[in-house]
Amino acid sequence: MRPWSRRALLTGAGALLAGCPRPSTDGDGRPKPAHTGSTGLPLPDRPHLIYVFVDQLRWDAIGALGQPLRVTPVLDAFAEEAVSFRRCVTNAPSCRPARATMMTGLHVFEHGVSGGSADPDPALGSHVARIRDEAGYHTALVGKADLHHETGHLADHADRLAAWGFDTSVELPDPPRWDLQSAHSDHLTATTPTGETDKYLRWQDYVQRYTWDAPPPDEPPWELGAWDHLDTYCAERAAELVRTRTDPRPLYLQACFPGPRSPFDAPRVFVDAFDPYDPRLQLPILEAPQAPVAPFVTQTMARQGEPWSETSARRLLTRYYAKINLVDHGIGVLFDALREAGMWDDAWVIVHADHGELAADHLMTGRIAAYEGAIRVPLMIKPPRGGAGIVVEDLVDQRDVTATLLSAAGLDPAGMGDRDLGPDVLAGRGPGDKIVMFENLGMVGLRDDQRKLTWDLALGQPTELYLLDEDPQELVNRVHDPGQQGEVGRLVDELRARRPLEVDEWTG
Repeated sequence: MRPWSRRALLTGAGALLAGCPRPSTDGDGRPKPAHTGSTGLPLPDRPHLIYVFVDQLRWDAIGALGQPLRVTPVLDAFAEEAVSFRRCVTNAPSCRPARATMMTGLHVFEHGVSGGSADPDPALGSHVARIRDEAGYHTALVGKADLHHETGHLADHADRLAAWGFDTSVELPDPPRWDLQSAHSDHLTATTPTGETDKYLRWQDYVQRYTWDAPPPDEPPWELGAWDHLDTYCAERAAELVRTRTDPRPLYLQACFPGPRSPFDAPRVFVDAFDPYDPRLQLPILEAPQAPVAPFVTQTMARQGEPWSETSARRLLTRYYAKINLVDHGIGVLFDALREAGMWDDAWVIVHADHGELAADHLMTGRIAAYEGAIRVPLMIKPPRGGAGIVVEDLVDQRDVTATLLSAAGLDPAGMGDRDLGPDVLAGRGPGDKIVMFENLGMVGLRDDQRKLTWDLALGQPTELYLLDEDPQELVNRVHDPGQQGEVGRLVDELRARRPLEVDEWTG
């Protein structure tokens, strides 16, 4: 693998200071019209499918979706060829349930994976297996899969990923899992200079001792450069697969970056590109949840809450953004490989995430609690030949992405996922709003255009109602407001129509 040069790293991080790119325009300064491809050529019969799936990425970290700092220069440029969805909602604000939905197209109550306690069952169906077996694709995964309980060396579990339909896999660990061995740990050991402490041992030590304000890992005593980073390795292996492929079948590739999930461990060059006191930096919602507080929010607060101040929150955000920029740089490495291999114009390229990151919103980090920072994720779709370069506001979810991938491969997505977004992407428009259902750890909820309801499955009662048009920061829970019982009833009826509620004590 080729190492990342210091100049490349400085270019990637330093681009943050240059400001966001302007939308593409025609020569007279008007926005480009919607079109099916920037080259005007017919779409390929068997396009490549490149699915970039990242872990714990908030929608509002993307410049093209409104972030004033240039955290994602690669994705901001990509947005000029794509249709970007500002309001994509995860179907599960937790890693494994979200990935089970992504693979199967099923809701959480249908695939049965809530939290990380169970392994999803590939017998429920896999869009990857269908794309391989019915459409004749070479299917590959590089990165974090999180589709089974991992022990030992991840290469020993390749059969688990083969059961999901992957011909080829390079599985990498969740960033906090210092105890797992993988191709990345092998790489660290193999590239350790003679006489130095094994870089894998140094990486393990860093992760075990990590706190959000720890020094970057390229500083003493760890001295692990950007080329040693888990997300860098993911990018390079995905790019290597593209550059060296000889299989004549079209490629379906999942490039599942383990970051920007914590630890927020970008090297110093990325960290120093952000000023915690930049006036453009958007502060988190530094207010604790107010009564009535849903039980699952209380539980999340007990696990993930801290007394964040403005000063500490600013520093936390810059560390989060630094790691996002590192991942963005890695996505650029993969995109460059696709262009060099002549695959870019013949590919659907989708960038998506499993769930967001609270990043000190409501004094919590991580995910689980169903605030907007945790459930809204970026979704950007580039069709072959390029797309309209627009941002749409319509509500979409992960199940739409599953259906879109199947349809792009020429398959009927009926029964696996929800809406095929491909025709709307090609036409440069939104697909229209929908009501999205999300679920995790005993909580299920609905998100429509301007309302969000959550329901406690054990209590059999609605526990939250937020009026997002009036209260975008979700500060006032209106679930018991007498004037809002009609809205509560409307959404409870929608929920009852969408899934069985084993306990239902609500009478309105």
